[in-house]
Amino acid sequence: MAGKRSGQQGFSLPEVLIAAAIAAGVVAAAAQAISFAVRLSAAATRSETRLVEAKTIISRVRAGMDDADALEGFKHWRLSREPAPRFAEAETPSFDQVTLRHEEDANWTIGFWALRMREPAS
Repeated sequence: MAGKRSGQQGFSLPEVLIAAAIAAGVVAAAAQAISFAVRLSAAATRSETRLVEAKTIISRVRAGMDDADALEGFKHWRLSREPAPRFAEAETPSFDQVTLRHEEDANWTIGFWALRMREPAS
């Protein structure tokens, strides 16, 4: 037995294949975890950007920006985002009808109502 020390055995083909399969599984799981982390980070960044944009629009409305300009800017900002608003622009839902799922929706709703309250009564 040239090349082997006494008492040592080599690995059989099935053992090598099993070890390779386990290693491949570990590598694939790690790649998926990294991919998920990257997607989660990107989503958080997009959400934060949208939140800052919504707060900017709301602050302009509160600061007395011209109603027509504020309304047009707000509509443009909201229509450029996904998903679309949960109700049509012509509707005036009650607060009970509005579902606030996360902070961006809450800020959108605050801005919507701030603009609606500033519109002249018909």
